[in-house]
Amino acid sequence: MIKSILKLILRFVKLTLIFFVLASIFGVLLYRFVNPPVTWLMISRGFERKADGKDWKIDKDWKNFEEISDNMKRAAVAAEDQRFMEHHG
Repeated sequence: MIKSILKLILRFVKLTLIFFVLASIFGVLLYRFVNPPVTWLMISRGFERKADGKDWKIDKDWKNFEEISDNMKRAAVAAEDQRFMEHHG
């Protein structure tokens, strides 16, 4: 009885882990080929504007990767990982 319950729990954990790994891979592949129309940050900022009594507005102006300066690319990486240039991965 206890072995069957443990087996069931283990199977559930394993399937849940597989689901989250596959969902993560799918999300990465999706963002590789599709520019999202909005991001969670844009939505959050829209709610902040609404809470401040301003109009709901999402500003966005997508740029091609080649149009962004190298300094801006480095700044985006540095914002995520300040020691990026010092390590190998």
